[in-house]
Amino acid sequence: MGEAGDGAAISTGDSDDSFQQCLDFEAERIEERRRALDIGAGLPRTGLALSGGGIRSATFSLGVLQALSGHGWLRRIDYLSTVSGGSYIGSFLGALYVRPSRRGDDGPPADRTGFNDHPLQTEAGVEAVKQLREAGRYLTPRGTSDAFFGASVVLRNWAAVQVVIGALGFALFWFVHLVNRAPQVEALLSLFMPETLARANAPGVPEGSASAFNGLLVAALLLGLLVFLAFGTAYWLTRREWIDTSRVKRATTNLFFWLLVALTLLFAYSGLKYGIALLSFGAVMLVLAIAFYALGEWKVGEAPNERNNPDLLIAAEDHVRTFLSRWMSRALMILLAMAGLILVDAIGFKIKQTVPFMIDGLSNIDGFWSTLKTLVTTYWPVLSAVVPVIMTVASNFALRSGDPNSFIAKFSLRSPLGLTLAGLLVLGSWLALWSAAAQAALDTALGLPAPVIPGTSPHLNWILPTLALVLINLVLGYAYSFINLSSLSTFYAARLRRAYIGASNPRRRKLFGSDRNLEGDHIPLRTYYDPGNLATQHLINVTIAETQAAESNIIARDRKGKPMHISPGGVVFAGRMPGTSACLLSKGWTDFKLNIGEELPLANWVAISGAAVSSAIGSGTSLGASLLATMANVRLGYWWKHQGSRSRMPEAWDFVQKYLLAELRGAFTGTRGPRWYLTDGGHFDNTGVYVLLQRRLDYIIMSDNGADPDYVFDDVVRLVNRAQNDLGVRIGFLGKDELDLLIDDRDLRGCFGAYRDLARKPLEGDELKPFAALARITYPADGELEEKPAWLLVIKPRLTFTEPPELLAYYHRSGTPPTFPQQSTGDQFFDEDQWEAYRRLGEIIGDRLFRPPGSTSADTWWPTKDL
Repeated sequence: MGEAGDGAAISTGDSDDSFQQCLDFEAERIEERRRALDIGAGLPRTGLALSGGGIRSATFSLGVLQALSGHGWLRRIDYLSTVSGGSYIGSFLGALYVRPSRRGDDGPPADRTGFNDHPLQTEAGVEAVKQLREAGRYLTPRGTSDAFFGASVVLRNWAAVQVVIGALGFALFWFVHLVNRAPQVEALLSLFMPETLARANAPGVPEGSASAFNGLLVAALLLGLLVFLAFGTAYWLTRREWIDTSRVKRATTNLFFWLLVALTLLFAYSGLKYGIALLSFGAVMLVLAIAFYALGEWKVGEAPNERNNPDLLIAAEDHVRTFLSRWMSRALMILLAMAGLILVDAIGFKIKQTVPFMIDGLSNIDGFWSTLKTLVTTYWPVLSAVVPVIMTVASNFALRSGDPNSFIAKFSLRSPLGLTLAGLLVLGSWLALWSAAAQAALDTALGLPAPVIPGTSPHLNWILPTLALVLINLVLGYAYSFINLSSLSTFYAARLRRAYIGASNPRRRKLFGSDRNLEGDHIPLRTYYDPGNLATQHLINVTIAETQAAESNIIARDRKGKPMHISPGGVVFAGRMPGTSACLLSKGWTDFKLNIGEELPLANWVAISGAAVSSAIGSGTSLGASLLATMANVRLGYWWKHQGSRSRMPEAWDFVQKYLLAELRGAFTGTRGPRWYLTDGGHFDNTGVYVLLQRRLDYIIMSDNGADPDYVFDDVVRLVNRAQNDLGVRIGFLGKDELDLLIDDRDLRGCFGAYRDLARKPLEGDELKPFAALARITYPADGELEEKPAWLLVIKPRLTFTEPPELLAYYHRSGTPPTFPQQSTGDQFFDEDQWEAYRRLGEIIGDRLFRPPGSTSADTWWPTKDL
């Protein structure tokens, strides 16, 4: 375990002392809080998990919190674990505990009598909830003006991303065409390809004497083909049955080797027009094939003492074949990328060539239909220029909606290949535009007379623009703040800060409404986690995107992300293998900026926890989705820079463009780089329970608020599987008979159902109307820790159809068929009735569960027994 400054333990391996130190620190904080609140030290350790689900989850969870607070049980919660929308309301609750003097309020101290027992029923709590009700449309609290503001931010950031990616693409095509127009390059290319292909298609070249395809790119394609074929050929040089101990004999005694030699000579002397070129191509391919075969033998084929053992040599050859096949697949991907680049460059040439004729031609055409026919038949390259804009805008709206029934979502589920093709079409369209712009600019630059400056090169007409392009890309490349400022994360954080964290700001209710940013809305983590607040320990869950395997293929190929959370003890993150953890320690967050990494305030961590839509979306991450999200700039994720990076890349080579290209490709390296790409905690565990299981708590209450219109409990199922696979923790739900024996209070028993009773849509005529489930947790023996039982209470937003009339009235007008209380997470704009319906439902359910039970026999169970 390495050290980074005082007290900051850096580790990306398996669970180590740093995680245990974090748990010990949390335990000390819990004991201090219990002593301050006069809570018995020997009572069970408890946790409350508020799941993801956007404003729907936040508002329902508020009702549950109000019920817990009203009955005096909130003080008994040791841990609060939140995800996404749960983090909205979790930060609201935690901010309420921060004393006004720590938030810039210079007025007289507020009366906090009874606050620690019933925080949401005190004057401060009631006023904060009133402010929160005003923020139902937290993204656009001022209506049209905020909608225009948000649209301008989205447009500005999208344009900025296009400029950075476009500058890189423009420079690429500028250099390719500049080099291709050099006479020496044309002469070299003409040796092995037709003159029309080798000749650059520049102004002054007779029409038809040059191809639309760039000769230099075609040469690169041929080189890629050469490498691809060489790896494929090298595979056949390996042996399966009899293997000589000499590497040279293995290759040269192979029949396939001599067959290739014969074919190469045949092509050379068969009178073919490019026989010599084919001879050269075949000879080079053969040499490369032998070289790749030898490289495979050297890298993976032979361990010490294997050469004299034929059985081991056969096994070693299998390793070589795998090595060659893997690199052949990589060569194929590069080959296809080069082919695509040639195609979009040719389209770019057509666009550049057509624009002047279109401008002249349309001015001489009369009539709508003749104009339309001319546009379609003659000027199609120019019309194709609008494709990227249209598709990018469509992708932006579809991705931002978050609606599982949107076109993008359906296309992704039914045809991931189709989604990839759509993403490639958008990217290819933009590349064609950048190619056209680069070719037109190069034509103009080379057509201008070079500045006459004594003692300088006569080629300044292209040297100066080239240097300017390099400089522009370098300046953009080192503007690190651009990576996150160009995303929507900062805008999202500002809205959450104002609506949820700012709701308890004393200055807000004294001076202004919920639509202004005020001093005191900004809360640093060192203030938020101050032990003097006496708040429950808040764990904010996020996900580290990882799609490129280190040790675990499960993480990179299936989950495509691993968990991380913010704790009073530091930043806890998963190790290389599932179930392992390490911590960047910063006890109390007092020395965070010096020892761990980029300092972010509370609102930014909450925004990251709710970054549901981005170029990385957990197991749903794919090339197509990443391409569309990045090109449409639907990016809520955050590139977090940490100290103690184990990256081997010098900082001088750490460019902004590298991160944007990683997002385009959906290629994320987890914790192995200097910046970690962080997204919604729900991309790993949407329940928030996983991190509480790591702490082996005695009693966990979970509010499962993720969008679940069919009540299939996807999030709970994923939790059960990952708890078992990663942590060895077994979770088993109680059936009807067990519940009958355990709960003898009739009203309380009606609240609970077996898993299968809850896993279906509730209907008004149902005899059973449960909204909670109970499960036994069994923690495994671990070192000195023995096997241990615990309880998990799962709360589900469900109607019993005995709710007050106003709530049932909202249910009936929530859609056809009614969708309340499982409306789409894409709906982030709650009106007053919708907001109050979810809050009230949470409060009703919480009140029925956490009120004093009718029976408290030692042999029975009730939800507050362990509180």
